[in-house]
Amino acid sequence: VHLGGRRRSPHRQNTTTTTTTTTTTTTTMLTFVTLAAAAAAAVPLGFDNFDCAPLPASPTPPTSVDALRPADVKFVAALGDSLVAAFGALAKNLFQIRTEYRQVSYCGGGAEGEVQTVPNFLRVYNAAVLGGSVGTGNRESANARLNAAVSGAKACDMNDHAKYLLTRFDAVDEAAGVAVGTARNEWKVITMMVGPNNACVWCEDEESNSVAQVTECIEHALATLKDQTTKTFVNLVGVFDVTKIYPFSEGTCRTIHDYACPCAVDEDEDNRDALSAVIAQYNAEFAELATNYSNVRDDFAVVFQPFTVGTDIPLGDDGKADLSYLAPDCFHFSGKAHAAAAVALWNNMFEAHDDKSDSWVPGENAKCPSADEPYLRTGNN
Repeated sequence: VHLGGRRRSPHRQNTTTTTTTTTTTTTTMLTFVTLAAAAAAAVPLGFDNFDCAPLPASPTPPTSVDALRPADVKFVAALGDSLVAAFGALAKNLFQIRTEYRQVSYCGGGAEGEVQTVPNFLRVYNAAVLGGSVGTGNRESANARLNAAVSGAKACDMNDHAKYLLTRFDAVDEAAGVAVGTARNEWKVITMMVGPNNACVWCEDEESNSVAQVTECIEHALATLKDQTTKTFVNLVGVFDVTKIYPFSEGTCRTIHDYACPCAVDEDEDNRDALSAVIAQYNAEFAELATNYSNVRDDFAVVFQPFTVGTDIPLGDDGKADLSYLAPDCFHFSGKAHAAAAVALWNNMFEAHDDKSDSWVPGENAKCPSADEPYLRTGNN
């Protein structure tokens, strides 16, 4: 397997904007903007694992991402695959599994009530933050807001999806009657999580899913975000080791896994170990990409968030995998897992660059920014 080599750090470039959008997207965003006041009035309270006190925004709007506070964030958005789209998260059976329950997506959901998601956590600090999904549907639906994830997506889809997300930002501006490009240039948090779909079929097509190819495609997407936005904090989430589904892959679960993620359940242990090694290389290269982007511009940062890297499926009292953390397909996150992942990602966002947790523990509590340490953590603060 070709694992690829080092890449140069991106050059500093001026920010540009495009104005491409569609009537459909603009209409969708008009509903989005109209509901903004209602969203601000419905700040969720009483989270199970989040009890952080609000902190004020910066006295003057920050110009550096290293001085970004939660209350400074105006928009929250997401890119990725079915895990980000919350595919099957609230499904009760396999007949409902194909529904995308975006409202509970750990990084892109904005469901009202005591639903643990990063967008809802941010609303504790800024009740008017926009972008969290509010219901089911695909990325073109009104409910999706700025969650542009697509089920089945792979790394090389991310650049086109990033460009699509930019049209969603522009449509917000058109619906609000402000200059196109305004939303692109407000403080925002964008989470990107992708890679499991590459890993799942790596053994069938090692070239297309090689570490070098996957990393290059992610770099293209990050470059698009850098070149086409300002005031942007990007969470680049690590790839979950899909081979961890093998121990409980039996019965109906195995039938689904053979179809959805065949390389993860290969009966040959050596082949599974080889896949685990590739996933570890994905994560190492993603971390390097984030480092490369840490100083490209004062108002743009990419931070590798590794909470998925060492995460295992939690065990039940019987010592077996607790499948309540998975959707009925035994693969995607359930709502319970999304809630735990939201806390884990939040904690990564406020952990020092060299002291980030690489797994999540069921029931762990959110780490709270403080008056002494109020900033989202980059590689420079």
